[in-house]
Amino acid sequence: MFKKIFLTIFTVCILSLPLFGAPAAIKDGSVITIALDGQRFQLEAANSDKSRVRGLSGREKMPHDGMIFFFDQPQKLVFWMKDMNFPIDIIWVKDDKVIGFEQNAPAQPDTADYLLRKYFSPAESDVVIELNSGDVKKFNIKEGTILKYQEMTK
Repeated sequence: MFKKIFLTIFTVCILSLPLFGAPAAIKDGSVITIALDGQRFQLEAANSDKSRVRGLSGREKMPHDGMIFFFDQPQKLVFWMKDMNFPIDIIWVKDDKVIGFEQNAPAQPDTADYLLRKYFSPAESDVVIELNSGDVKKFNIKEGTILKYQEMTK
């Protein structure tokens, strides 16, 4: 009973946040190329309620180089590893500048939703990038790194 109540409250809180309004020019599922400190990444865009809630859940591998989530205004965000099959790095961005990150967030298979670890943005954020685990370190991504949009395909 507690699990159902917690999951319901958590879902309602997430879905009721005013964070579901990505820029109209970027279509859900589009692949966009960005640069972080000169390193290019091709990322699948998530900007609908459904795609943001689903994220990378249930996938066997990372699409392209990762995923990028757009929110219509900066706010405190919470991500979790629900139904994830591989570890990731999570990068928090505000106004096109990296404000923090979580490295090597592990998959938590067979874990009840209410026991899943939650990852909180360090401050208000308007973009979140998920990359393969280890990419933050591999590409030397740091707080203050500038996000540059380069192109959109699909």
